[in-house]
Amino acid sequence: MKKIFEKHDLFKIVLLFMLIPVIFSWVMTSGAFSAGTFTASDMTRIGLFDFSSYTLLGFYYFTVNLVFVLVVAGFYKFLGSLEAYQSLTSKLANAWKGKEKIVVAISILLFACLAGLLTEHFALLVIVPFVITVLSKMEVDKVTGVSATFGGILVGLLGATYAGKVVGAMVDANYGIGVSYGFEMMGTIVLFAISYLLLTYFTLVRMSKISGKKVEAEVLVDPFASSIVEDKKSKKKTTAKKVSVLPLVIILVLVLLNTVLAYIPWVDAFKIEIFDKALTWIQEATIFGKEYFAYLLGGETVVKAFGQWDLLNICGIMLFAILVIKIIYHVSFDQVIEEFGSGMKGISKTVVIMLMIYSIILFTLFYPTLPVLIDLIQSLGNNVFTLFASGVLGSIFTVELQYTITQLGSLFANFQNVSISALALQSAAGLVSFIAPTSLILMIGLSMLDVKFKDWVKHIWKFVLALLIIILVILAILMYV
Repeated sequence: MKKIFEKHDLFKIVLLFMLIPVIFSWVMTSGAFSAGTFTASDMTRIGLFDFSSYTLLGFYYFTVNLVFVLVVAGFYKFLGSLEAYQSLTSKLANAWKGKEKIVVAISILLFACLAGLLTEHFALLVIVPFVITVLSKMEVDKVTGVSATFGGILVGLLGATYAGKVVGAMVDANYGIGVSYGFEMMGTIVLFAISYLLLTYFTLVRMSKISGKKVEAEVLVDPFASSIVEDKKSKKKTTAKKVSVLPLVIILVLVLLNTVLAYIPWVDAFKIEIFDKALTWIQEATIFGKEYFAYLLGGETVVKAFGQWDLLNICGIMLFAILVIKIIYHVSFDQVIEEFGSGMKGISKTVVIMLMIYSIILFTLFYPTLPVLIDLIQSLGNNVFTLFASGVLGSIFTVELQYTITQLGSLFANFQNVSISALALQSAAGLVSFIAPTSLILMIGLSMLDVKFKDWVKHIWKFVLALLIIILVILAILMYV
């Protein structure tokens, strides 16, 4: 059995989890929760053609996310072929050499804070590759690379305060569970702080063991590095002009600044309307009686104010940035096309794993056997601990909290204290995301950085166990003290 998972382990583990809802559909009836009450229905089995059809339907339902990951990979593979980019990241790595632990701790904190705030945490993948490049040049190990970036995002989702796909999903007027922004804020902040400190502690301990030769680990390799730069360096004449990094720095700062500002819930969470008003003013401005600025930006259904962007908007920013960089650094169209295509090809393994995980969502939602198991848990008693257990089981197969709410939301909405039940659901989904093979962000990270699942589990299991105990204590205090 051990040898089976030596190669392509991520594919095999996710495939195993794909088969679980299929098996459930053959041995269990289905059902649903409505107003907190479970209602059983007939058995609906997943057949061979159902399996293949729903797997491929992931392309249709989750096209934006898949395309976004491809564009990010193409963008950074192109950047990796530029001497200016390699020079910039090398300067940062050299400046921070010897301070690896501080850099990792700050990286986890920044990604955690942003993930807990943004309307679309997926947008942070625009920032991750840049950090990965710097960390690889600082020669940290692969697992630490995952913790410093994707681990930080998971901390943010666990202790989210305004994240759109977590808190926003529970707040949503149509599909939420009846809470508003700021519910159980103190408990959430405590949970965020403790999870950050725990992950940072275990990561830094690992780094100390590696530096002390007590643990062997593979050095992080930049998946977006290009051979073009090395070829140019080997052929470079001594009289060659030094490439300026300043234009690239300005462009990258603007891209990263857009990534942050565009996904903060300005209106929904903070009641700040400045960006909405600014966009309206621009669109309504006229020159010789014509709204040329509106024509230049594009249609109203596509152009949105900061706080309302989707992933396609930031894809457009990256593509436009490539064009500007191409002009400034005199890059040929052939190099742009080849490197962008190479990046998309290199990330294809990750995209396939994403598609497999998305199919688990579809199997779970369209063949709802999971509520049957959740009802068994609730038969033990309707309290904060059975709710938490239900959230854990539900999050494993519905992958993201917004889909967990789709199937189990009414159960949590009808609890005697909806704020505490919301925190139980959020913390359950967050805990699962650190270790479940169905955790989308985690599996993207492991796949992108070529980390084996067993190596990640060896690193993270103590963190998960400690965090589980802390979550239960926090929920008990909020509920009963």
